[in-house]
Amino acid sequence: NIIPAAKQKGFKVVLGVWPDTEQSFNQDLGALQSSVPGNEDVVRAITVGSECLYRGSLGANDLLNRIQQVQKAFPKTQIGTVDSWNKFTDGTADPIIKGGVDYLLANGFAYWQSQNINNATNTYFDDMSQAMKHIQQVAGDNNKVRFGNGETGWPTDGGSN
Repeated sequence: NIIPAAKQKGFKVVLGVWPDTEQSFNQDLGALQSSVPGNEDVVRAITVGSECLYRGSLGANDLLNRIQQVQKAFPKTQIGTVDSWNKFTDGTADPIIKGGVDYLLANGFAYWQSQNINNATNTYFDDMSQAMKHIQQVAGDNNKVRFGNGETGWPTDGGSN
């Protein structure tokens, strides 16, 4: 439903594939194969995984394999992944970057790092700049890498970290 709604309003969307199990990967890929072709003008990108490396549900090489399968299915669309900023900084995601994946979104939440809200902005920008710097170093001459923020924020209610 999102693609026709986005098209009607002139929006772009980033769609996702949950690659953690064979069943979820195949179901999501099938759903995209029935809805993306002909709508590439609306689909800005497709992300494969959301914090797979952070959670440890897939290793970098297995995630890269899934991303490459989606790249083959959608050659007109930018394909990438989303993970915690520190997985882009600590080298965990290096095989993905070296594998030519050029759409990378980093999640950064100062809250989960037990930061005071008054330091949240500094923490966020420091985390993102560390991730971007490492990605640029690993990507080398691949200047097509698009890096951005996947998720951030601060809870409005609930307990403290």
